[in-house]
Amino acid sequence: MSQINSEKCIVCASNNFRLYLAGAMGEEIFYCAGCGLVFTHPRPSRDELKKRYDESYYSYWITPLQQKRRVKLWMGRAKIIQQLKLKGQILDVGCGTGLFLHICQKMGYSVCGTEISSFAVEYCKKEYGISVDNTSLEDSRFKPESFDIITFWHVAEHLAWPQKVLEKARELLKSEGYLVIAVPNVESKISHNFYRLLRGRYCPLYTADSKEPHLFHFSTKTLKFLLEKCGFRVIRITADFAQVDPRWKVIERIAFGVSKITGKDWYDSILMVAKK
Repeated sequence: MSQINSEKCIVCASNNFRLYLAGAMGEEIFYCAGCGLVFTHPRPSRDELKKRYDESYYSYWITPLQQKRRVKLWMGRAKIIQQLKLKGQILDVGCGTGLFLHICQKMGYSVCGTEISSFAVEYCKKEYGISVDNTSLEDSRFKPESFDIITFWHVAEHLAWPQKVLEKARELLKSEGYLVIAVPNVESKISHNFYRLLRGRYCPLYTADSKEPHLFHFSTKTLKFLLEKCGFRVIRITADFAQVDPRWKVIERIAFGVSKITGKDWYDSILMVAKK
């Protein structure tokens, strides 16, 4: 604990950290007693993280069944973008295999992306003819105020230092530009309880050998705090419907319904829209 208490919370700068749920979620999961931010410690290095997103990680995404399901997912998200601005320059951070960018391009947007996976970058170029930067956002060389909309679709939870990446995103947005960010909800009590009922244990937030490590575990409160700290003005908070498996989509909808009835933010994933 002495090593972790030498760090500072990325949201509130406190160093008062405790095991989350008294260690029930694992010995690597902590929360900040100052603001409630939940996070993984220690975090893998950037080089370690990059190795996780190889061809084996994406091979499941690009099967015919998954592609069919994901087209529906990304079409829904593209409609959210249309509600904000009908045309313009979009940057998708951590764009993966590029399906979202492909859909947005067909809708008339100019598109750019960043992606640390060499395999995903090559796939995007080969499959959709879209060239994306094989780099992280913080190492990119885009000019300031280049984009109307910047999106983070379930990316921020994978970042070792999300506040630095969000600050960079703000620099790259045009005046009155939009940031659209979606992350898993650490307070998704309905789905977590379903998981515990079915598996007989808590839903793991992180495992050291995970192919998709989540390093930060946001609630609506802590994500909003972080965006405001990075200079954004949050204008919309709602649920993001991220599930593509029909079984989990049912639970996702139940969680959303319970959230609407109770007024609690217990849905599976959070969607926030913010302005520069």
